[in-house]
Amino acid sequence: MPNHPNRKQIRFPASLLAGISGPPDPTSVLGERINSGLTQTQAAELVYVPLRTWQRWELGEARMPAAAWALFLIRILDKTRTAKYANFGNNG
Repeated sequence: MPNHPNRKQIRFPASLLAGISGPPDPTSVLGERINSGLTQTQAAELVYVPLRTWQRWELGEARMPAAAWALFLIRILDKTRTAKYANFGNNG
């Protein structure tokens, strides 16, 4: 039911996922995690994988699936938007 009144509609810029054509390189995985201010544990939880899996992706021991990369980017964008508007209307 895509039009259900209680369903949250989130719109993401098309450019966010347009550049994803395959697995990211380990430096991109590490860089995006650090830029988003997340620990390895927090990042792993965002994409529903064990901590060790995330560590292997950052170390280049395993390739992060493109779908997991896309999910990670979506989730960090959503967290950024949520944090930005968390205090909306509160003036101190």
